[in-house]
Amino acid sequence: MPIDTTADETWAIDVVANTSQLEASLKSATSLGRGFSSALVSAFDGLVAKGKSLGDVLKSLALRLSDLVLKAALKPLDNLFGSFLQSAFSGGFSFGGGATSAALPIPFAAGGVISSPVGFALGGGRKGLAGEAGPEAIMPLTRGPDGRLGVAVSGAAQGPVITFNVPAADADSFRRSESQLAAMLARAVSPLPLLPSSLREGAGVGVVSKAPPMSFHEIRFPPAISRNGQGGPERRTDVVVLGSGHEERNARWADSRRSYNAGYGIKSLDDLNAVIAFFEERRGRLHGFRFRDPYDWKSCAPSAMPSPLDQIIATGDGATAAFQLVKIYGSSYAPWTRSIAKPVAGTVLVAVGGLTKAPGTDFTVDTTTGRVTFLAGHIPAAGAVITAGFEFDVPVRFDTDKLEVNLQGFHHGAIPSIPIVEIRL
Repeated sequence: MPIDTTADETWAIDVVANTSQLEASLKSATSLGRGFSSALVSAFDGLVAKGKSLGDVLKSLALRLSDLVLKAALKPLDNLFGSFLQSAFSGGFSFGGGATSAALPIPFAAGGVISSPVGFALGGGRKGLAGEAGPEAIMPLTRGPDGRLGVAVSGAAQGPVITFNVPAADADSFRRSESQLAAMLARAVSPLPLLPSSLREGAGVGVVSKAPPMSFHEIRFPPAISRNGQGGPERRTDVVVLGSGHEERNARWADSRRSYNAGYGIKSLDDLNAVIAFFEERRGRLHGFRFRDPYDWKSCAPSAMPSPLDQIIATGDGATAAFQLVKIYGSSYAPWTRSIAKPVAGTVLVAVGGLTKAPGTDFTVDTTTGRVTFLAGHIPAAGAVITAGFEFDVPVRFDTDKLEVNLQGFHHGAIPSIPIVEIRL
């Protein structure tokens, strides 16, 4: 008998369904899925612990794939009858508006999904029908801080985007920057405490300064003091002594790192005052600076004068114009090439194929990076050996945020500790 849905009367159809077979099928699918997981663990346990061959294990897993396929095949059936059961057990379907005679009200204060036709009143005697075209959602509206009414979306907000620009000349220079990149990343993602307004930048009561990553001041530590400093290169090597007495050694650092104590260069209170002023301007460990190594500051021996033939820095290819200054240590077994990033202005001499080149005409030097760039028309030809001589400084920072000096001890010859450590650029 056809149902007239335009009438004001309410029709209710009670559905009675026997779901025993469906429930049994669903339970069987669940059991099969658990069985496959157990078989997977058992198979690889047999491979690792019991010494079974890989072929046997794969055959065993292949036999279980049918169970997985069966579970996937029953999944649509589960979804289909799930919505059916929800409507059936809730008291029946309703068409044409109005409430069913046997159904209880289903709350949707927190939202929900209607997967079957449900009638509802719109006011003014009109009726509405929801769920007739498939599952439909009910979403409560929330008024935001700006007064707008809409759907609230929960979830993780998009975090800040952190960008690092790494001016690496080649793969080796990028590799040498890994530790600096790790430190930069740690600083970027580490949570900063919320400072009171009295301590924020420019508040008047106090000022907190934050330097950009790897901040560097192109200024040299007082040479008269560094000349008498103490220090030198350091390397990190792991040494494991075996039971037989043999050793296993592993170099943790590809490049050495220099450290110094400038306190040995202080001979007067004026020297000490100059260091304190320099320390304060660098804000302790915050800013890097130049330091002349009293034992290693030339491309040649300390007693000699730099020559354009001192160090081989590269071989031309006819196209490359920029080259990094380097100093090579050793020559017989495993020479180490040190990148020179802070040459002294006016001291860099360059030759190509043994012929000295003129600065400003043939090439330029960036004293902040140690890059030699040949100008147009003067790019070294393929196979031409490029050499250079120079003086250089070491990029360093203070290795302490506190200088402690006892004047009484100073007058009696006590040396203040002023630790300085090389930084990798």
